[in-house]
Amino acid sequence: MTIYIVQGLEDTIMLEVNPSDTLNEVKKKFTIGTGYVRDPKYVSNGKVLSNTRRLRDQGVKPGSKIYQIPKSFS
Repeated sequence: MTIYIVQGLEDTIMLEVNPSDTLNEVKKKFTIGTGYVRDPKYVSNGKVLSNTRRLRDQGVKPGSKIYQIPKSFS
């Protein structure tokens, strides 16, 4: 499925993931594709996502936007 990682106000990155992937697996794919190393919080549907739970169990669906929230602002 395709999801979108939203960074700040302007950058949105499309990523192909599996519904059974965990956030940790998504972070690895994202880091490999972009070289982004920081570890912000990730939010979707108004909830902070868990690193170890599957995306589908956290309500992430095809086309979902996942927002990066820098830890300094959370």
